[in-house]
Amino acid sequence: MTGVQTCALPIFFYTNLFAQGEIINVPADQPTIQSAINASVDGDTVLVADGLYYENINYKGKAITVASWFLIDGDETHIDSTIIDGSQPTNPERGSVVSFDSGEDTTSVLYGFTITGGTGTYSTWRNTRAAGGIGVAYSGAKILFNKIVHNTVIYEHPFAGGIAIRYPTHPILILNNYIAYNKAWSTLYSNLGGGIVIAYDTEQYVLIAENIIANNIGFGNNEGCGGGGISVWNSNSVIRNNLIKNNKAQRGGGIDIADGENLAHPTIINNTIINNVATDFGGGVMGDYGIIPEFPLKNNIVWGNTATDDPQISMGQSWDVIGDYEVLVEYSNVEGGYSGIGNIDQDPLFADTVDYYLSSNSPCVDAGNPDSHYNDVDDPNNPGYPLFPALGELRNDMGCYGGNPGMYSDPTAVDPENSSVPQMFALKQNYPNPFNPSTTIKYSIPTPLNPPFAKGGNTGGFVSLKVYDILGREVSTLVNKQQQQPRNYEVNWNASNQPSGVYFYKLTAGSFTQTKKMILLQ
Repeated sequence: MTGVQTCALPIFFYTNLFAQGEIINVPADQPTIQSAINASVDGDTVLVADGLYYENINYKGKAITVASWFLIDGDETHIDSTIIDGSQPTNPERGSVVSFDSGEDTTSVLYGFTITGGTGTYSTWRNTRAAGGIGVAYSGAKILFNKIVHNTVIYEHPFAGGIAIRYPTHPILILNNYIAYNKAWSTLYSNLGGGIVIAYDTEQYVLIAENIIANNIGFGNNEGCGGGGISVWNSNSVIRNNLIKNNKAQRGGGIDIADGENLAHPTIINNTIINNVATDFGGGVMGDYGIIPEFPLKNNIVWGNTATDDPQISMGQSWDVIGDYEVLVEYSNVEGGYSGIGNIDQDPLFADTVDYYLSSNSPCVDAGNPDSHYNDVDDPNNPGYPLFPALGELRNDMGCYGGNPGMYSDPTAVDPENSSVPQMFALKQNYPNPFNPSTTIKYSIPTPLNPPFAKGGNTGGFVSLKVYDILGREVSTLVNKQQQQPRNYEVNWNASNQPSGVYFYKLTAGSFTQTKKMILLQ
């Protein structure tokens, strides 16, 4: 391990960035990441210096952030240089590198590491060995900006080489990660998922977004091995804006969706699913079995995948039409064609074969759903045109660089126009975070706010939402002393004219005040 890194940051930085808790440095304050977690309390940050740490860590139900120095300075080299290697577990039956299994939620954050060497944890649930890299069971988590690579689960019934999610009880956000070269290999029965497995997310708690999911393998000695990139089992999760490439499985090389109990209604929107391989069915996407009344695939590119049968999309024997319902493939570019509104079958004309950006003359530009709700993100420096890498005009671009992330930014968010009156004041964590250059802030007002000194009702008066920099200077007023009716609200902040760094946003609503931090990475 290396020694703790230092940098000349003002004292104000530390006192504000970690105002809600202490910072525990590893290895300066605690010798290991787990010992720092053990010593932490809710609200603390475990800040890990560059180095190689042979550990298998468990959050133990704590609402803490465990982060590399990428959290501090945005230098991506910290992600490569801060490695948690789970290849030497003290208990061979618990070989997952990171575990969330004690009721955690999105206040438990994993941020900016390389996660590798995991072999999975044995579970009596279906007699599986699961979660080579990261396991989330009966809990929630926020997993951001990590490289989850080279984790391998080999067992009779393996379950996820990279990330395994089972029965989530709180939201799980998996954003901006590189999930690659993980393997789930069955020695006897079926397996699920080389890269990610989601099982029994019946409340749409799980959001898989803006990740690269590549070169993962779900294979073995049984024909029921599905989901090289992602396996969705009886779940309602949202999978959006991911690049899913070069994964391999016997079924569903890119994505495998199975529903044995009529529970699964996943949403798969604005992904690029390319060059995945299935030795049986569904090189790109496989509907494995079961009855699913609605299964939306919208604004995707499904191209260049290979399989013995149905190389792009295979929906099995009973999925294509169930009574009056149909599988919804819409506004997608599917090689070989697929019936549905707005679908095309044209060479996507990618500009490159690594990131798969679209070229300016791609037929996928401005070809997604024309409803403005699906529009690409507006470029603040060129209003009316999309922010790169989206191209053309604001209409949705098919594939992983198009669309509006705000549509599915919070898997438990309620549509403000259809929601009931909130029961309490709330200021939500902004999303995305970190962000560049814009982010969305949501908050809730539960009761009418009367002006100051008015009789009856809330005695506080008006609502204000302001943004401050690290020195406490006000840099933006998003809501300026307005009277607002009881409902949920959301406000967008465009910080294109602000430097990178830590900012704070403060909601004042009557006598209620709350402040949260956010990070701008230009």
